[in-house]
Amino acid sequence: MLDELVQNLKSKLLGNPSLDVFCYYFVHQMQTEIDKSEKSQFTGEVEQIAISSYSGEYADRDELAKITPKLKNPIYRKHLNVYHFLGLSLQDSLYDTDNFAPYLQDYFHDHSVRYKYLITKIFQKFEDPLKKYLFTQVETQDDFTLILKHLYFESNINRNQIISRLTRTNFEDLDIIDLLLLEDMRDVLSIGYDRLQEQLFSDIRWCATEIQSKHSVLNNKEDQFNSLFQSLLSAKSYIVLDQTQRGESFTGTQYGELDIAVFTKENIPLSILEAFVISSVDTDYITKHLKKLSENYDPNGLKRNYAIIYAKANNFPDFWERYKVYVPTINFEYEMLGRQVEDITNRFAQFAGIKVGLTKHQNRDMIVHVYHIFMDMNV
Repeated sequence: MLDELVQNLKSKLLGNPSLDVFCYYFVHQMQTEIDKSEKSQFTGEVEQIAISSYSGEYADRDELAKITPKLKNPIYRKHLNVYHFLGLSLQDSLYDTDNFAPYLQDYFHDHSVRYKYLITKIFQKFEDPLKKYLFTQVETQDDFTLILKHLYFESNINRNQIISRLTRTNFEDLDIIDLLLLEDMRDVLSIGYDRLQEQLFSDIRWCATEIQSKHSVLNNKEDQFNSLFQSLLSAKSYIVLDQTQRGESFTGTQYGELDIAVFTKENIPLSILEAFVISSVDTDYITKHLKKLSENYDPNGLKRNYAIIYAKANNFPDFWERYKVYVPTINFEYEMLGRQVEDITNRFAQFAGIKVGLTKHQNRDMIVHVYHIFMDMNV
């Protein structure tokens, strides 16, 4: 949802060259875009200086000298915006002067947090003043300020709620500054989300070792395996919902099968788990479950899903090999990359009764990883 909002905003805002668009390209070091953009329309004296700045070029010293006294006139300054002041101040950086810095400083203090953020994106020296300002915003309900506090202080926010509100906002009310902020938010969420995914993978492996080591105590009852798996994940502070509670269960779920969605405690969707018992390479049965993980339950763009397999066979290593041979023969709707189950067991602490495999599936424009946790449950 956030990626879609960012892409829609980029399509809307970057279509025609303007000072704010050049500023955006400058922030992202997109020199090629700057070079190929039409600049002849910028005829104003400060506009031309700003364009030079965003292009990484020195402006004419005589032109800069003419602007300096004019800035003392408040009426003249009133007709300039943040992109003009940023352009002028960038010339200070190029020439190692301090002619325009006081005006940018005043602009920072006199304008909203949105402009403080934009100025900080280009001049890092404003980061401490921005943080001090954000620190004073204790009771704020402004989405922009909440996002910035999350980015700078990792404060808790209801990210899904904020994104949902933003997606309902009239696009005409959003501009380049909003785009920059949303991209920052997306990048931070992506990094944080990857950390959450890594932790979930570790916790699922821990759950598997707990259950595999206790399977005989559980009398090999499939429903007890599943109940314990859910309880162990819940004890790790995940929200664990049976898919039937969400109205999304694959038809025909049988006794001994587990079909759950895992969320963070902030209700961020993380993964789908399919847990099932096999005592042979039952092609239809295995196919049904694995196709669900790569195809049926991917409305939120989940990048990692898990097949938890309780394997009941006398020869566990041979059973694992036969399972790995069969999986690539499944006709997945979304292409299985590499056409093999990658055995990644050796990457983790060794347990004789657990194997870990990985398959990758091209689901539209995203690669979905399906991890196969294969557990020896034979008594």
